[in-house]
Amino acid sequence: MGRTIGFEGTWKWALVMVAAAPSGLGAIGCSGPFSAAGMSESEPAIDDPVTSPPGDPGDPGDPGEPVVRDAGAVDSAPIDAADAGRTFRWAFVSKGKTSGAIQAGVLPPKQGLEAADAICTSEGKTLAPGKVFKALLHSGAQRPWDRVAPTSPKPYAMPSPTGPVQILSGPGAAPAVAFDRTAEGSRLSGVLSTETAWTGADTGGNCRSWTATSSTDTSFGNVGSLTKWLSAGSGTCVEERHVYCFEVD
Repeated sequence: MGRTIGFEGTWKWALVMVAAAPSGLGAIGCSGPFSAAGMSESEPAIDDPVTSPPGDPGDPGDPGEPVVRDAGAVDSAPIDAADAGRTFRWAFVSKGKTSGAIQAGVLPPKQGLEAADAICTSEGKTLAPGKVFKALLHSGAQRPWDRVAPTSPKPYAMPSPTGPVQILSGPGAAPAVAFDRTAEGSRLSGVLSTETAWTGADTGGNCRSWTATSSTDTSFGNVGSLTKWLSAGSGTCVEERHVYCFEVD
């Protein structure tokens, strides 16, 4: 492990995984925001995926699609929530699932996009108390990325027991590893090839602004896929799925 990988293009980025430090993330070479120190061997590199065999039951992707599967490890160590000097924004997948009629158990009661954002902000307190998190969901007026787009460029990182793990170099970028960790830093307990998250990214359907279970044809992403994490298919709003959460400015 400990390889550094990068490419030239519209997005220039390098994937590495690092141990958390009070002063934020270290540097790659002379300028990158992440350090190779503390890379966890449980985190696969994007150039070394676990390939799903053709005909794998329950895999919504195409045969041979890069899919990162849960190896069964239990990662539940506490995460250092120190916020000073951070050079990245947090991102994670919600711990629980919700139907397309999203509701939040808060007072006053919330529903729809407001409820989804409340869920993300509530779970995000583990990482950054006082920060605002929003759900990556289609709103009708806004595409998913427009809702969470920051005012300044920074990469996104997921928490892990060994420290922040870069997942996206910026809004709209392809993920470097599976988007499978909660705000607590632990992986989802289910089989990643079948774990999904609501997005509405492909069809633009949004379960009547995420308030109804009677709507159909609303798209979702596959949590364990590097290529279809945002759009892997569509389903009815009565089904229950996770949501992706992003820290916003």
